[in-house]
Amino acid sequence: MPRNIQQFSEERYKSVVRLSNTGVWEYHSDSQYLLCSPEYFEMLGMDVRDYPMDGRANLKETWLELLHPEDCEPAAQRFLDYLKRGSPGMYENYFRMKHSNGKWLWIWSRGQTLRNVDGSFSDLKVGIHINITERKLAEDALYESEEKLIALFDAMTEIVVLYEVVFDEAGKPVNYRITDCNAAFTNNVGITHDFAVGKLATEVY
Repeated sequence: MPRNIQQFSEERYKSVVRLSNTGVWEYHSDSQYLLCSPEYFEMLGMDVRDYPMDGRANLKETWLELLHPEDCEPAAQRFLDYLKRGSPGMYENYFRMKHSNGKWLWIWSRGQTLRNVDGSFSDLKVGIHINITERKLAEDALYESEEKLIALFDAMTEIVVLYEVVFDEAGKPVNYRITDCNAAFTNNVGITHDFAVGKLATEVY
């Protein structure tokens, strides 16, 4: 590749990384060395110059010690399992890492193993870290909201049953199928929620 084209590609790659706030990492399994881009630490409010990047084993300082205590063991085990399987396919992991302000960020980590010229897997794994904290918080808030609605639904003393209309081949409505119901209904009829949902009204009443 001509040098000017190569330089253009490298500059474009670096620009995309900076603008997307995506941290890039390279793991050398032969030496257990994790090479991290400046953005890897910047998203955590940290400076890459404060971490050992001299080619020696540093996985503990650059990753493991920054993980949430609850995520450290499962995240490390998932990465170890990927290495033990011979590193085929895509590596994917989710975990929390500590920001310099004391908050925890949700990180989506993805990577894969590069191949040698002969097609065999090399010792080099490359990947990215993506900050998905906002998306994760939104998902958790939605889940909590749904849980509250379900609890409220079941706490109602009035019987509530949701149906969908069932049509025959001619398009004529012939029955109703239960799509949801509350505890007041199941207790009154003497059935479970799992039994009721999906049943035709004529099968329940």
